[in-house]
Amino acid sequence: MEEDPETGNSSRTERKALEKAKILQRERERKVFRLVGRVLKKPEAERSEEEAAALLLHREAVDELCRRQIRRNVLKRKQEEVFDDADELKSKVKQLAAAVKQANHLVVYTGAGISTVCRTFLPLCFCDLKVSQK
Repeated sequence: MEEDPETGNSSRTERKALEKAKILQRERERKVFRLVGRVLKKPEAERSEEEAAALLLHREAVDELCRRQIRRNVLKRKQEEVFDDADELKSKVKQLAAAVKQANHLVVYTGAGISTVCRTFLPLCFCDLKVSQK
């Protein structure tokens, strides 16, 4: 084992101490995030002076939690189902029909839930489809 002549500590001991310091730092950061998260969930009027001071003291954690919340909201909005009005839908269907007509080959990938949008239409069977004889 290597000994450091100046301090008398081995490199293994130093690595362990460094690793322990990193773990303790992460734990402190988690604790701060939990505290700030709890305070942010409260309405401003219900926050104590200590809680308000904690938010000021840990401004970086507040900013990070706000960024995370915005990111979550954006992802939620992307997952929401969109319903177009009749005119917009007709325009999109015409655009799709033109693209399909011009295509030499067509592959359609669908996933679970594609039929949920088509609630008002009759189900379409494979046998109902006609293949162009170009």
